[in-house]
Amino acid sequence: MTGRSSLGRQGENLAKKYFNQLGYSILNANYQVGHLEIDLVTELSGQVVFVEIKTRLENQDSLKENPLSRKQLTNLKKAIMAYCWNENIHPEKTRLDLLIILVDSKKQSARLRHYQDILN
Repeated sequence: MTGRSSLGRQGENLAKKYFNQLGYSILNANYQVGHLEIDLVTELSGQVVFVEIKTRLENQDSLKENPLSRKQLTNLKKAIMAYCWNENIHPEKTRLDLLIILVDSKKQSARLRHYQDILN
C-alpha cells in the first residue's frame, strides 16, 4: 500500500468512527457507480447523507486550496443521482457533506472539519 492510499484508508476509518459516534448509520463505503465513487453513504433521521472524504497531511496550505474541483462536484452529483435511482431514494431527501481530515503525523493526531449540505 502506498503512503497516499494508506493515508486515505486511515481517513476513511476515522470518518466511519466519527459518523458512528454522531449516530449516523453507515449504509455503504466506497460505493462504485461505473467509474464514479461515493466515499461514504450514511443515514441519519431518515435522510441519506453522502460524504466526500478528503484526507490530507496538515500543513500551512491544507485548507487554503479548494478541496473539490467543479469536475469532482459534477461527478459526485452524477454518482448520487445513480445511487438514488438504483436504491429508489428521492434525491430531495439527501444531502452531500464534505469531511476534511487533517493528519498531523508528528503528533499522531487528526482534526476533522465537517461541512454539511455543500450543494446548497
